[in-house]
Amino acid sequence: MFPGQGSQVPGMGQDLYHEDEQARGLYATASEILGYDLLRACEDRNGELSDTTILQPAILVHSVAAWTLLSRSLPERPVVMAGHSLGELSALVCAGALDFGAAVALARHRGQLMAACPPGAMAVVFGPPADEVGRVLAESAGGAVVVANRNAHDQCVISGEIQAVAAARTALSAHGAVTRPLKVAVAAHSPLMRQAVEPFAHAVARAAIRDAAVPVVSACVGAVLSTAEDLAGSVRGQLTGCVDWPGAVVLMRAQGVDVLIEAGPKSVLRDLTRTVAPEIAAWSCDSVRAAQEVAAALSGGAVQAEADSFEEFLLAALRLIVGTPALARLSAEAFETEIRAPYARLVDQLDAVRADRVPDSHPAMEQAVRDVGGVLRAKGFTDQQSHAAIERALASATAPARRRAVHDQAGPAAEEF
Repeated sequence: MFPGQGSQVPGMGQDLYHEDEQARGLYATASEILGYDLLRACEDRNGELSDTTILQPAILVHSVAAWTLLSRSLPERPVVMAGHSLGELSALVCAGALDFGAAVALARHRGQLMAACPPGAMAVVFGPPADEVGRVLAESAGGAVVVANRNAHDQCVISGEIQAVAAARTALSAHGAVTRPLKVAVAAHSPLMRQAVEPFAHAVARAAIRDAAVPVVSACVGAVLSTAEDLAGSVRGQLTGCVDWPGAVVLMRAQGVDVLIEAGPKSVLRDLTRTVAPEIAAWSCDSVRAAQEVAAALSGGAVQAEADSFEEFLLAALRLIVGTPALARLSAEAFETEIRAPYARLVDQLDAVRADRVPDSHPAMEQAVRDVGGVLRAKGFTDQQSHAAIERALASATAPARRRAVHDQAGPAAEEF
């Protein structure tokens, strides 16, 4: 799921609470700090999750609980932690740099300060890169709207004054962009958050952030941080600063990361990472079952995970062949040799994978990629178009588990906070 599809996840954390003792302890501690039953609030029976002062602690607790459960069965220690906006707080907890109780209180205070800021608007923008969007905003909005989140190479989020965001959307549409408003009442990561900066800085100081046991990639600062001073500075600056997720992914790759695990209510960062860096094996963990599946794939179940990945790619490849129109006319003979025969080979490979008859999927994957490329070229597509279609099919498959794990935190709609 990509950002902008809603910020509420009713019932989130229920199975974690009921099936894991440590998770129950986390929810009990958070409820005591907040002064209400957080788990019940997460049921969203009366629209509680529409209140950012409730939603932000709820996201944090769910994320920490999911990671706590998963971390007990991971084969390796994480290389780095990372977070998108609010998720940086839960990443700090899991990196050993922030006490859980202090983080809960800080998340609530953060939500309160943001809610008290002047009303604003946000919108997701698809198409032009963020730098081009920024240039359009400079010309059309005069600083009243800024790029708040860089989520992918062709997707960003703008934030600012309500009328200025509406005008900016019109200007961006004229440049070929597709925009969609977000259902928020605040302009996160924009100058409209200025009045919250100083009181939030005092709250960060009271939270007593310390040096991290595991380095943290800051998507706002654009650096790998570990000292208390640097981490506190990153948290303080995120209210008005831009969150650059592709930049964070580049930093993670530089640290040797080739497996990413998102712990939290949804799979926003998993999907964004697959778009930005399909070579990274990205997973999401939001429940007890998901934790078990990820742990199995990263330990003894890695071979099965690779087979599952190959099966997903074959399914995507077959859908691609069937659903792609022919741009060039083919003779009956050419159709048999260049389209029907490769299609039949892919079907045979799928049957073999499902029957556990593929001891090494790498050569088979290479042949499958060649077959799909040949079919698309036979249908009249250029090499560039064929390559892009295959890349999308590969990205849609669950990449095999690899060498290292990285823990990421995000809210259910990462761009909203």
